[in-house]
Amino acid sequence: MRRNHPSKHRNKYQRRLASALIGGVLIFGIYLVHLGNTDTWQETGCAVVGSRVIPEGVQSERHIVMIYRGQYQLRYTVAERDYFIWVDSEWSDEVKEFVQSKVEHLPEKCSFRIRYNPLQPAQGIAIRK
Repeated sequence: MRRNHPSKHRNKYQRRLASALIGGVLIFGIYLVHLGNTDTWQETGCAVVGSRVIPEGVQSERHIVMIYRGQYQLRYTVAERDYFIWVDSEWSDEVKEFVQSKVEHLPEKCSFRIRYNPLQPAQGIAIRK
């Protein structure tokens, strides 16, 4: 009568587990690539409805410098429902008040187009025109 050696059984289990993990990682990678592809998403216009200034620490050669970055809040509408996203205004400086003075006056026209996921419209990205 022949008995399976415990280490042979363990090695077979480890190979199966490794194969399953590799397969799972590949499938997840393909999913992420597909998810990240927004070229097929619908596009719509937007309106600038708000602004804010957020702090951001930037590492210099010797220390961290506090930079303030201006952002605009954009509203887009899908199926009569409003959604909102924040985008960089391209204004940033070490002086918060300077950035605030630049973004507090909202532009009349939105210089972005919104690309959104038709299955989940709350997933949207802003693309500069």
